[in-house]
Amino acid sequence: MIILPTMPKEGGHWYTKAGTPAYTTKDKKGNERNTTLRDARKSNLVPSVTTIINESNKPGLVNWKMNQILLSALTLTRNSGETDEAFMKRIRADAAEQAKQAAEKGTMIHACVEMGLQGEFVHEEARIYVDLARKELDPLKQEWRHEKSFATEFYGGKVDLHSDDYVIDIKTNEKPVADAKLWDDHLQQLAAYREGLQRPFADCGILFINHKDRESRLIMAERKELRRGLSMFNALLDYYYAKTGL
Repeated sequence: MIILPTMPKEGGHWYTKAGTPAYTTKDKKGNERNTTLRDARKSNLVPSVTTIINESNKPGLVNWKMNQILLSALTLTRNSGETDEAFMKRIRADAAEQAKQAAEKGTMIHACVEMGLQGEFVHEEARIYVDLARKELDPLKQEWRHEKSFATEFYGGKVDLHSDDYVIDIKTNEKPVADAKLWDDHLQQLAAYREGLQRPFADCGILFINHKDRESRLIMAERKELRRGLSMFNALLDYYYAKTGL
């Protein structure tokens, strides 16, 4: 079995205005817990890019979640005497577990790729993911910086890969890379990242890694689409602050 390193991601997290991740907060007993909106108000924290983007509909993600529920419904056997409510609850729980496992695997592959690109040791069986990334990234001939966290006055984030000229985010799944495309949430994320890094003219793209078929593809965003992505993100940012009163 391949044991991959873990690495925290920025989804749903908070940052200080100096750009330091503030994912957790200590309670009165000194125990670590997830940072909440109430904590953010007290400590003057800013939300993550992903938190803001989550205010919008994501067709690709919604379809994927629906498919997970359908798969669970098709594979689970209904227990004798089980009510509709109980069976549906069990289906949802099974689908949620599958989603959790997929997210954990994606996070581990991210960590593997980023460590490998930095020249750190990666288990031999997991080097395939590093090689898949290098196949797409090496032609760009960049000195990559990894897992850079940042913050603006209103939001923060952590970027998978960036250089002076590029901002790259890594997405892992089991879909054929030939079918991969950039969705609106990708454009929003990339545009917000390059603004947050103070690289407003950087080229941006998503590196898709299909860990099932072991293939990869880098898709670059068009500049006009990034401008549209930033407009969408800023609109959601205004909405989020109006809704939360942060």
